[in-house]
Amino acid sequence: MRPFIEESKADDEVQPQKNQRLPWVAILLLILAITGFVLQALVIIQSPSILLAVAAFYLILFRPRTASIFLFVLYTALFVLQVALLASRWDFKIFNAAVAIYLVNIGITLISIVAVVNLPLRDPALPREGISPAFTPPTSDLRTPEDDLTLWQWMSVSWMSSLISVGKKRQLNEEDVWFLGYEFQHRQLHDAFRELHGTVVRRLLRANWHDLAILTILALLELAANYSAPILLQQLLKAIGNLRYETKPAITWALSILVVRLVAAQSDVFSLWYGRRAYERSRGEMITMLFEKTLNRKIVATIEDKEQKENETSSGEETDTDNTPNANGTSETQGLLNGQNNKADEKQTFLSKVLKPFRRIKRPAPMTEDNAPASMGKILNLMRGDVYEVSGFYTFEEIAC
Repeated sequence: MRPFIEESKADDEVQPQKNQRLPWVAILLLILAITGFVLQALVIIQSPSILLAVAAFYLILFRPRTASIFLFVLYTALFVLQVALLASRWDFKIFNAAVAIYLVNIGITLISIVAVVNLPLRDPALPREGISPAFTPPTSDLRTPEDDLTLWQWMSVSWMSSLISVGKKRQLNEEDVWFLGYEFQHRQLHDAFRELHGTVVRRLLRANWHDLAILTILALLELAANYSAPILLQQLLKAIGNLRYETKPAITWALSILVVRLVAAQSDVFSLWYGRRAYERSRGEMITMLFEKTLNRKIVATIEDKEQKENETSSGEETDTDNTPNANGTSETQGLLNGQNNKADEKQTFLSKVLKPFRRIKRPAPMTEDNAPASMGKILNLMRGDVYEVSGFYTFEEIAC
Protein backbone atom coordinates (compact mmCIF):
# COMPACT_ATOMS: atom_id res chain seq x y z
CA MET A 1 0.00 0.00 0.00
CA ARG A 2 1.87 3.05 -1.25
CA PRO A 3 1.50 6.20 0.87
CA PHE A 4 0.14 9.38 -0.68
CA ILE A 5 3.21 11.41 0.37
CA GLU A 6 6.53 9.57 0.30
CA GLU A 7 9.90 11.10 1.08
CA SER A 8 12.53 10.53 -1.61
CA LYS A 9 15.31 8.12 -0.72
CA ALA A 10 18.34 10.13 -1.71
CA ASP A 11 20.88 8.09 0.27
CA ASP A 12 20.02 4.72 -1.25
CA GLU A 13 22.50 5.29 -4.08
CA VAL A 14 25.27 6.35 -1.70
CA GLN A 15 25.31 3.21 0.47
CA PRO A 16 23.82 0.35 -1.58
CA GLN A 17 25.88 -2.39 0.08
CA LYS A 18 25.02 -1.33 3.62
CA ASN A 19 21.31 -1.36 2.86
CA GLN A 20 21.43 -4.95 1.61
CA ARG A 21 22.84 -6.38 4.86
CA LEU A 22 20.53 -7.81 7.50
CA PRO A 23 20.11 -5.28 10.35
CA TRP A 24 21.22 -6.34 13.81
CA VAL A 25 17.70 -6.03 15.19
CA ALA A 26 16.41 -8.40 12.51
CA ILE A 27 19.24 -10.82 13.38
CA LEU A 28 18.27 -10.65 17.06
CA LEU A 29 14.62 -11.25 16.26
CA LEU A 30 15.53 -14.18 14.02
CA ILE A 31 17.64 -15.80 16.74
CA LEU A 32 14.85 -15.31 19.28
CA ALA A 33 12.27 -16.77 16.90
CA ILE A 34 14.36 -19.86 16.20
CA THR A 35 15.11 -20.33 19.91
CA GLY A 36 11.44 -20.01 20.81
CA PHE A 37 10.46 -22.45 18.08
CA VAL A 38 12.94 -25.06 19.33
CA LEU A 39 11.84 -24.66 22.95
CA GLN A 40 8.18 -24.87 22.00
CA ALA A 41 8.86 -27.98 19.91
CA LEU A 42 10.36 -29.67 23.00
CA VAL A 43 6.98 -29.50 24.68
CA ILE A 44 4.52 -29.89 21.77
CA ILE A 45 4.04 -28.44 18.28
CA GLN A 46 1.17 -26.00 18.71
CA SER A 47 -0.07 -22.71 17.24
CA PRO A 48 2.72 -20.69 18.99
CA SER A 49 5.27 -22.74 17.06
CA ILE A 50 3.52 -21.90 13.80
CA LEU A 51 3.55 -18.19 14.60
CA LEU A 52 7.25 -18.31 15.48
CA ALA A 53 8.00 -20.07 12.18
CA VAL A 54 6.02 -17.39 10.29
CA ALA A 55 8.01 -14.66 12.07
CA ALA A 56 11.32 -16.34 11.19
CA PHE A 57 10.40 -16.66 7.50
CA TYR A 58 9.24 -13.04 7.42
CA LEU A 59 12.54 -11.84 8.88
CA ILE A 60 14.56 -13.85 6.37
CA LEU A 61 12.53 -12.75 3.34
CA PHE A 62 11.94 -9.05 4.03
CA ARG A 63 14.88 -8.10 6.30
CA PRO A 64 13.03 -5.21 7.95
CA ARG A 65 15.01 -2.09 8.83
CA THR A 66 11.96 -0.20 10.07
CA ALA A 67 9.20 -1.05 12.51
CA SER A 68 6.87 -3.66 11.04
CA ILE A 69 3.22 -3.55 12.03
CA PHE A 70 2.91 -7.15 10.88
CA LEU A 71 5.60 -8.31 13.31
CA PHE A 72 4.13 -6.24 16.13
CA VAL A 73 0.67 -7.75 15.66
CA LEU A 74 2.16 -11.23 15.24
CA TYR A 75 4.22 -11.08 18.44
CA THR A 76 1.34 -9.51 20.36
CA ALA A 77 -0.99 -12.32 19.30
CA LEU A 78 1.74 -14.82 20.16
CA PHE A 79 2.13 -13.33 23.64
CA VAL A 80 -1.62 -13.48 24.32
CA LEU A 81 -1.77 -17.06 23.04
CA GLN A 82 1.17 -18.20 25.17
CA VAL A 83 -0.26 -16.60 28.30
CA ALA A 84 -3.63 -18.24 27.62
CA LEU A 85 -2.03 -21.67 27.16
CA LEU A 86 0.01 -21.26 30.33
CA ALA A 87 -3.01 -20.16 32.34
CA SER A 88 -5.03 -23.14 31.11
CA ARG A 89 -2.35 -25.71 32.03
CA TRP A 90 -0.75 -24.27 35.16
CA ASP A 91 -2.66 -24.26 38.42
CA PHE A 92 0.00 -22.10 40.16
CA LYS A 93 0.90 -25.01 42.48
CA ILE A 94 3.17 -27.31 40.51
CA PHE A 95 6.29 -25.95 38.78
CA ASN A 96 7.97 -28.31 36.31
CA ALA A 97 10.10 -28.18 33.14
CA ALA A 98 7.11 -27.64 30.83
CA VAL A 99 5.99 -24.60 32.81
CA ALA A 100 9.57 -23.27 32.76
CA ILE A 101 9.70 -23.61 28.97
CA TYR A 102 6.39 -21.76 28.66
CA LEU A 103 7.71 -18.95 30.85
CA VAL A 104 10.94 -18.73 28.83
CA ASN A 105 8.97 -18.54 25.60
CA ILE A 106 6.83 -15.77 27.05
CA GLY A 107 10.00 -13.90 28.00
CA ILE A 108 11.41 -14.35 24.48
CA THR A 109 8.18 -12.98 23.02
CA LEU A 110 8.32 -9.96 25.32
CA ILE A 111 11.93 -9.26 24.29
CA SER A 112 10.90 -9.53 20.64
CA ILE A 113 8.05 -7.06 21.18
CA VAL A 114 10.42 -4.60 22.87
CA ALA A 115 12.86 -4.92 19.94
CA VAL A 116 10.10 -4.34 17.36
CA VAL A 117 8.62 -1.27 19.05
CA ASN A 118 12.07 0.32 19.31
CA LEU A 119 12.66 0.13 15.56
CA PRO A 120 12.33 3.45 13.68
CA LEU A 121 9.27 4.15 11.58
CA ARG A 122 11.39 6.06 9.05
CA ASP A 123 13.98 4.46 6.81
CA PRO A 124 17.42 4.92 8.47
CA ALA A 125 18.96 5.50 5.01
CA LEU A 126 17.12 8.82 4.67
CA PRO A 127 18.92 11.99 5.82
CA ARG A 128 17.98 13.42 9.21
CA GLU A 129 19.03 17.00 8.64
CA GLY A 130 16.36 19.50 9.60
CA ILE A 131 14.46 17.06 11.87
CA SER A 132 14.27 17.79 15.58
CA PRO A 133 15.36 14.78 17.68
CA ALA A 134 12.83 13.48 20.16
CA PHE A 135 12.93 14.85 23.73
CA THR A 136 14.89 17.96 22.71
CA PRO A 137 13.65 21.55 23.23
CA PRO A 138 11.14 22.44 20.50
CA THR A 139 12.00 25.05 17.90
CA SER A 140 10.32 26.34 14.77
CA ASP A 141 13.56 26.02 12.79
CA LEU A 142 13.34 22.22 12.70
CA ARG A 143 10.71 19.77 11.54
CA THR A 144 8.57 17.92 14.04
CA PRO A 145 10.04 14.73 15.61
CA GLU A 146 7.14 12.82 14.04
CA ASP A 147 9.35 12.37 10.97
CA ASP A 148 11.90 10.29 12.90
CA LEU A 149 10.25 8.32 15.71
CA THR A 150 10.32 4.75 16.91
CA LEU A 151 7.13 2.74 17.04
CA TRP A 152 6.96 3.04 20.85
CA GLN A 153 7.50 6.81 20.82
CA TRP A 154 4.70 7.14 18.29
CA MET A 155 2.30 4.84 20.15
CA SER A 156 2.92 6.45 23.54
CA VAL A 157 3.11 10.04 22.18
CA SER A 158 6.12 10.47 24.47
CA TRP A 159 7.80 12.77 21.93
CA MET A 160 5.39 15.52 23.02
CA SER A 161 6.91 15.63 26.52
CA SER A 162 9.38 18.40 25.64
CA LEU A 163 6.62 20.64 24.28
CA ILE A 164 4.41 19.91 27.29
CA SER A 165 7.24 20.76 29.70
CA VAL A 166 7.73 24.14 28.00
CA GLY A 167 3.98 24.77 28.18
CA LYS A 168 4.01 24.11 31.91
CA LYS A 169 6.65 26.79 32.52
CA ARG A 170 5.39 29.58 30.27
CA GLN A 171 3.08 30.44 27.41
CA LEU A 172 3.92 28.79 24.11
CA ASN A 173 4.93 31.12 21.30
CA GLU A 174 5.18 30.56 17.57
CA GLU A 175 8.91 29.88 17.74
CA ASP A 176 8.27 27.13 20.33
CA VAL A 177 6.31 24.95 17.91
CA TRP A 178 8.02 22.65 15.44
CA PHE A 179 7.72 23.07 11.70
CA LEU A 180 5.23 20.77 9.98
CA GLY A 181 6.33 17.27 9.10
CA TYR A 182 7.16 16.25 5.56
CA GLU A 183 3.81 14.60 4.84
CA PHE A 184 1.94 17.62 6.27
CA GLN A 185 3.71 20.33 4.26
CA HIS A 186 1.47 22.09 1.74
CA ARG A 187 4.08 22.07 -1.02
CA GLN A 188 4.26 18.27 -1.10
CA LEU A 189 0.48 17.97 -0.69
CA HIS A 190 -0.21 20.38 -3.56
CA ASP A 191 2.25 18.69 -5.94
CA ALA A 192 0.75 15.27 -5.25
CA PHE A 193 -2.88 16.44 -5.19
CA ARG A 194 -2.74 18.25 -8.52
CA GLU A 195 -1.71 15.01 -10.26
CA LEU A 196 -5.02 13.40 -9.32
CA HIS A 197 -7.93 13.67 -11.76
CA GLY A 198 -11.68 13.91 -11.30
CA THR A 199 -13.97 15.97 -9.13
CA VAL A 200 -12.80 17.55 -5.88
CA VAL A 201 -14.59 14.98 -3.74
CA ARG A 202 -13.13 12.09 -5.71
CA ARG A 203 -9.64 13.53 -5.48
CA LEU A 204 -10.00 14.05 -1.73
CA LEU A 205 -11.15 10.47 -1.24
CA ARG A 206 -8.30 9.12 -3.35
CA ALA A 207 -5.77 11.18 -1.42
CA ASN A 208 -7.08 10.34 2.06
CA TRP A 209 -8.69 6.92 1.75
CA HIS A 210 -5.87 5.31 3.79
CA ASP A 211 -6.70 7.46 6.80
CA LEU A 212 -10.43 6.98 6.36
CA ALA A 213 -10.08 3.19 6.22
CA ILE A 214 -7.84 3.15 9.31
CA LEU A 215 -10.24 5.44 11.19
CA THR A 216 -13.15 3.14 10.36
CA ILE A 217 -11.29 0.03 11.55
CA LEU A 218 -10.21 1.75 14.77
CA ALA A 219 -13.76 2.99 15.40
CA LEU A 220 -15.15 -0.53 14.97
CA LEU A 221 -12.48 -1.88 17.31
CA GLU A 222 -13.23 0.74 19.94
CA LEU A 223 -16.96 0.14 19.55
CA ALA A 224 -16.50 -3.60 20.10
CA ALA A 225 -14.34 -2.93 23.16
CA ASN A 226 -16.92 -0.59 24.67
CA TYR A 227 -19.81 -2.99 24.10
CA SER A 228 -17.85 -5.96 25.47
CA ALA A 229 -17.01 -4.20 28.74
CA PRO A 230 -20.41 -4.86 30.44
CA ILE A 231 -20.33 -8.51 29.37
CA LEU A 232 -16.82 -9.04 30.74
CA LEU A 233 -17.73 -7.24 33.95
CA GLN A 234 -20.73 -9.52 34.41
CA GLN A 235 -18.53 -12.59 33.99
CA LEU A 236 -16.02 -11.16 36.47
CA LEU A 237 -18.72 -10.61 39.08
CA LYS A 238 -19.88 -14.18 38.65
CA ALA A 239 -16.31 -15.44 39.06
CA ILE A 240 -15.83 -13.30 42.17
CA GLY A 241 -18.90 -14.96 43.66
CA ASN A 242 -17.11 -18.34 43.41
CA LEU A 243 -13.76 -16.95 44.52
CA ARG A 244 -13.65 -19.23 47.56
CA TYR A 245 -13.65 -22.34 45.40
CA GLU A 246 -11.69 -21.21 42.30
CA THR A 247 -9.52 -18.14 41.65
CA LYS A 248 -8.40 -18.73 38.07
CA PRO A 249 -11.66 -17.57 36.35
CA ALA A 250 -11.66 -14.30 38.26
CA ILE A 251 -8.02 -13.60 37.32
CA THR A 252 -8.72 -14.51 33.69
CA TRP A 253 -11.72 -12.19 33.39
CA ALA A 254 -9.90 -9.37 35.17
CA LEU A 255 -6.96 -9.65 32.79
CA SER A 256 -9.38 -9.76 29.85
CA ILE A 257 -10.98 -6.50 30.99
CA LEU A 258 -7.51 -4.94 31.35
CA VAL A 259 -6.49 -6.00 27.84
CA VAL A 260 -9.75 -4.74 26.32
CA ARG A 261 -9.39 -1.35 28.01
CA LEU A 262 -5.77 -1.06 26.88
CA VAL A 263 -6.81 -1.84 23.31
CA ALA A 264 -9.60 0.73 23.45
CA ALA A 265 -7.30 3.42 24.89
CA GLN A 266 -4.60 2.78 22.29
CA SER A 267 -7.21 2.79 19.54
CA ASP A 268 -8.40 6.18 20.76
CA VAL A 269 -4.83 7.55 20.54
CA PHE A 270 -4.42 6.20 17.00
CA SER A 271 -7.78 7.67 15.97
CA LEU A 272 -6.72 11.07 17.25
CA TRP A 273 -3.48 10.99 15.24
CA TYR A 274 -4.98 9.69 11.98
CA GLY A 275 -7.93 12.05 12.28
CA ARG A 276 -5.55 14.98 12.69
CA ARG A 277 -3.55 13.87 9.66
CA ALA A 278 -6.67 13.53 7.51
CA TYR A 279 -7.89 16.96 8.64
CA GLU A 280 -4.59 18.76 8.07
CA ARG A 281 -3.98 17.11 4.72
CA SER A 282 -7.42 17.70 3.27
CA ARG A 283 -7.44 21.29 4.51
CA GLY A 284 -4.04 21.99 2.94
CA GLU A 285 -5.01 20.31 -0.32
CA MET A 286 -8.17 22.38 -0.72
CA ILE A 287 -6.58 25.68 0.33
CA THR A 288 -3.72 25.32 -2.16
CA MET A 289 -6.23 24.23 -4.83
CA LEU A 290 -8.29 27.41 -4.23
CA PHE A 291 -5.19 29.59 -4.43
CA GLU A 292 -4.14 27.96 -7.69
CA LYS A 293 -7.56 28.39 -9.28
CA THR A 294 -7.78 32.01 -8.12
CA LEU A 295 -4.38 32.88 -9.55
CA ASN A 296 -5.18 31.18 -12.86
CA ARG A 297 -8.45 33.11 -13.22
CA LYS A 298 -6.79 36.42 -12.39
CA ILE A 299 -4.10 35.77 -15.00
CA VAL A 300 -6.76 34.94 -17.62
CA ALA A 301 -8.77 38.03 -16.71
CA THR A 302 -5.65 40.24 -16.99
CA ILE A 303 -4.87 38.86 -20.45
CA GLU A 304 -8.47 39.44 -21.62
CA ASP A 305 -8.42 43.03 -20.33
CA LYS A 306 -5.19 43.65 -22.18
CA GLU A 307 -6.61 42.24 -25.43
CA GLN A 308 -9.74 44.36 -25.03
CA LYS A 309 -7.66 47.51 -24.64
CA GLU A 310 -5.65 46.62 -27.72
CA ASN A 311 -8.85 46.10 -29.74
CA GLU A 312 -10.21 49.46 -28.60
CA THR A 313 -6.95 51.14 -29.61
CA SER A 314 -6.98 49.54 -33.07
CA SER A 315 -10.63 50.46 -33.61
CA GLY A 316 -9.84 54.09 -32.74
CA GLU A 317 -7.08 54.12 -35.34
CA GLU A 318 -9.52 52.78 -37.97
CA THR A 319 -11.96 55.59 -37.16
CA ASP A 320 -9.23 58.20 -37.67
CA THR A 321 -8.27 56.61 -40.98
CA ASP A 322 -11.78 57.08 -42.38
CA ASN A 323 -11.47 60.88 -42.00
CA THR A 324 -7.89 61.20 -43.39
CA PRO A 325 -7.36 62.95 -46.79
CA ASN A 326 -7.41 60.88 -49.94
CA ALA A 327 -4.75 60.74 -52.66
CA ASN A 328 -5.81 64.11 -54.15
CA GLY A 329 -5.14 65.87 -50.87
CA THR A 330 -8.82 66.27 -49.94
CA SER A 331 -10.97 64.22 -47.63
CA GLU A 332 -14.00 62.30 -48.80
CA THR A 333 -16.39 64.75 -47.12
CA GLN A 334 -14.63 67.68 -48.71
CA GLY A 335 -14.76 65.96 -52.10
CA LEU A 336 -18.49 65.50 -51.91
CA LEU A 337 -18.95 69.14 -50.94
CA ASN A 338 -16.88 70.19 -53.94
CA GLY A 339 -19.11 68.18 -56.29
CA GLN A 340 -16.88 65.10 -56.74
CA ASN A 341 -19.70 62.54 -56.50
CA ASN A 342 -18.03 59.56 -58.07
CA LYS A 343 -20.35 56.55 -57.93
CA ALA A 344 -17.58 54.16 -56.85
CA ASP A 345 -16.57 56.51 -54.07
CA GLU A 346 -20.18 56.90 -52.99
CA LYS A 347 -20.64 53.12 -52.90
CA GLN A 348 -17.41 52.61 -50.96
CA THR A 349 -18.31 55.38 -48.51
CA PHE A 350 -21.77 53.96 -47.98
CA LEU A 351 -20.46 50.45 -47.30
CA SER A 352 -17.79 51.73 -44.92
CA LYS A 353 -20.42 53.68 -42.97
CA VAL A 354 -22.68 50.64 -42.79
CA LEU A 355 -19.91 48.24 -41.69
CA LYS A 356 -18.18 50.68 -39.36
CA PRO A 357 -20.23 49.85 -36.20
CA PHE A 358 -19.55 46.14 -36.66
CA ARG A 359 -15.77 46.43 -37.00
CA ARG A 360 -15.20 49.25 -34.56
CA ILE A 361 -14.82 47.13 -31.43
CA LYS A 362 -14.04 43.46 -31.42
CA ARG A 363 -16.00 42.55 -28.35
CA PRO A 364 -14.66 39.60 -26.34
CA ALA A 365 -16.86 36.79 -25.16
CA PRO A 366 -18.93 37.79 -22.16
CA MET A 367 -17.35 36.69 -18.88
CA THR A 368 -19.60 34.27 -17.03
CA GLU A 369 -19.59 33.39 -13.36
CA ASP A 370 -17.60 30.23 -14.03
CA ASN A 371 -14.58 31.92 -15.63
CA ALA A 372 -14.80 35.27 -13.83
CA PRO A 373 -12.06 36.05 -11.30
CA ALA A 374 -13.24 35.31 -7.77
CA SER A 375 -13.45 38.20 -5.37
CA MET A 376 -11.57 38.25 -2.09
CA GLY A 377 -14.79 37.82 -0.15
CA LYS A 378 -15.74 34.71 -2.09
CA ILE A 379 -12.31 33.19 -1.51
CA LEU A 380 -12.47 33.90 2.23
CA ASN A 381 -15.95 32.41 2.45
CA LEU A 382 -14.75 29.24 0.75
CA MET A 383 -11.76 28.96 3.08
CA ARG A 384 -13.62 29.77 6.27
CA GLY A 385 -16.70 27.74 5.47
CA ASP A 386 -16.46 25.00 2.89
CA VAL A 387 -12.79 24.06 3.32
CA TYR A 388 -13.00 23.58 7.08
CA GLU A 389 -16.32 21.75 6.83
CA VAL A 390 -15.23 19.36 4.10
CA SER A 391 -11.88 18.68 5.78
CA GLY A 392 -13.64 17.37 8.89
CA PHE A 393 -12.46 13.83 8.19
CA TYR A 394 -11.50 13.51 11.85
CA THR A 395 -15.19 12.77 12.56
CA PHE A 396 -15.47 10.21 9.76
CA GLU A 397 -15.46 7.25 12.17
CA GLU A 398 -18.48 8.72 13.96
CA ILE A 399 -20.38 8.79 10.68
CA ALA A 400 -19.23 5.33 9.62
CA CYS A 401 -20.05 3.73 12.97
